[in-house]
Amino acid sequence: MEQLSLDRINELPLFAGVGDRQVRRLVADAVVRRCPPETLLFKAGERPEHLHLILRGIVELFAGEAPRECALLLMSKGDVFMPAATLLGEPYLNSARTLSNATLVLVPAAAAQREFAEGGTFALNVARALAGHFRMAARTVIDLRSCSAPVRLGRFLLWLVRHAGGQAAVSVPASKRKLAARVGMSRESLSRALQTLAEQGLVVRGSQI
Repeated sequence: MEQLSLDRINELPLFAGVGDRQVRRLVADAVVRRCPPETLLFKAGERPEHLHLILRGIVELFAGEAPRECALLLMSKGDVFMPAATLLGEPYLNSARTLSNATLVLVPAAAAQREFAEGGTFALNVARALAGHFRMAARTVIDLRSCSAPVRLGRFLLWLVRHAGGQAAVSVPASKRKLAARVGMSRESLSRALQTLAEQGLVVRGSQI
C-alpha cells in the first residue's frame, strides 16, 4: 500500500466541494491499494475497517459462493461502495472483488464516521452516492424482470464501452460463467444472446468484443 497524495483527491466525486481542512482529516491515514483482477476485498459478514473508493478499475459486488453466486452491482472509477456498512459500523451484506486491475483508496472507517457525523458537503456527497446505488439496483431489477437476454447483455456491454471511454472494442473482465451470472442468465442463454447480437454486427473474439 502507499500513502494518498492530495492531488488525487480531486478525482473522487465523494470529495467534491469538501473543504480542504476536512479532506485532510479524512485522508490523513488513508492509503492507496493496487489490486490485480480477482482480488477479494471483503466478504459478507465482515465488519468494515475502511471506506472503499475507486481511482481506477472495475469492482463487482456479489452475494453467495460458487456455483450459486449472485452478481449485484458493478462499480468503476470515482465510485464509493458499501458506504452504509462503513458509516453505520454494520457487517457487510455482500462480498466485493476486483474484475480488472484496480487502484483503490482506503479511508479508515473511524475517520469517515467522524466526518460524516459533522454533516456538511461530505455527508451530502455520501447521500448522493447512496441514492445512485439505489437507482442502479432498481435498474438491475427492472432489466431482469422486463428485458430480454440479448437486451440485458447489450446494456452490460454498453456499460463496458462507457467505462472504457467509448472505445469500439472492449475486453470483458470476467469468464463466460461470471458474465452469464452478471446479466442473469445461463451459459446456454448467454451463447444464444451473443449469437443474436452477432447478427446485429457484434464481433466476438475470445474476451474481446
